[in-house]
Amino acid sequence: MKISIIIPAYNSSKTLPTLLKNLDMDNDALCEVIISDSSDIPLEIEYISELKYLHPKLKIISSESRQIPSSSRNIGAAQASGDYLLFIDSDAYPHQSWIDEILDSINKGFRAGGGSISLPPFQKKNLLAVSQYFLQFNEFLPRKGSQAIRFSPSCNLYCERELFHSIGGFPDIRASEDVLFGMKINESDSYWYNPEATVYHIFGTDKNRFRSNQKLLGEYVARYRKKEYGAIRRSVVFQILLFPFIPIIKTSLMVPRICRSGSSCFLMYLRALPGILAGLWYWSLGYMKGIFQVEEIYG
Repeated sequence: MKISIIIPAYNSSKTLPTLLKNLDMDNDALCEVIISDSSDIPLEIEYISELKYLHPKLKIISSESRQIPSSSRNIGAAQASGDYLLFIDSDAYPHQSWIDEILDSINKGFRAGGGSISLPPFQKKNLLAVSQYFLQFNEFLPRKGSQAIRFSPSCNLYCERELFHSIGGFPDIRASEDVLFGMKINESDSYWYNPEATVYHIFGTDKNRFRSNQKLLGEYVARYRKKEYGAIRRSVVFQILLFPFIPIIKTSLMVPRICRSGSSCFLMYLRALPGILAGLWYWSLGYMKGIFQVEEIYG
């Protein structure tokens, strides 16, 4: 059995070295690492192209125009030769045992799944990074116990190549593609969560980007739910009535997950609470924007 790792990249020279440094390139099961690059700065393209000389297993696929992450992953997957595809983002890096833990899940018979997301040690005192960590990945904090789940973040997931192509890969949308991907897998198979398969996500610390990203995430959650779920959730009146309660609902789901991860995690959450509350507000605004969108977001 062979595996291919696929990394979507866009102007990623600041974070890619950390990712590659922490990849177990000598793992016998690893046949290739594919960087699907759509950088628009010549220096970035030149830098990424030079990486293949440093790592013999690297393959560089360059797109002529910028691609959204889901498209970049699909482009990489189309040229992958491994029996299993592992996905990680260019602003993340894996624990040294990541590949072996994914292989453990595969060897237990699970054709698709993912693992936990951790905050890099160097960002644990950055409250904006901590806020984003809890807002975006509170369902995937390190904890004991493997289990079947709905989906896992696209920065830490794997899928059998044959299964991946049979469901059409990732939907071609800007956000929430990992949710839809997991939902599609669950229609015919189990999606497995192994918390020992850990990836560290590096967060941007620009406040304007923080606000826009939370709005984007909220918007696409609303847009896919309108299509996937029943009439009541598509009802604009229902969503307007729900709007003031969205932060409360999300907090009620988030806090128990954080508590299960231990007291130190909960204390870190309390320290970042102002940023988390602000993020919930921006997410809610984006969600309401998505409710009023009328065009289709994917086929």
